[in-house]
Amino acid sequence: IKTVQVVVQGTKPFAVAGVDCPKMQGCINAKFGEDEKKLQIIKLEFTAPADLPGKFAEDVIISIKGREDNYTCKISGEIR
Repeated sequence: IKTVQVVVQGTKPFAVAGVDCPKMQGCINAKFGEDEKKLQIIKLEFTAPADLPGKFAEDVIISIKGREDNYTCKISGEIR
């Protein structure tokens, strides 16, 4: 298990509604607060799938409460 932090900053307070990684379902566990803030810190716990060794680069989709548009960031690494 590897844990990283993603920092999302806005000009107005906002709340994170959810975090998803469609191509690696079950590998990402996200922890974030429910309060509206200008700066949100999302802790991502990544558990490597045993059946996908090698390098990877996937999109993580961050949903914001009250907004239709999502934010996307890329995670990458190597599973050994």
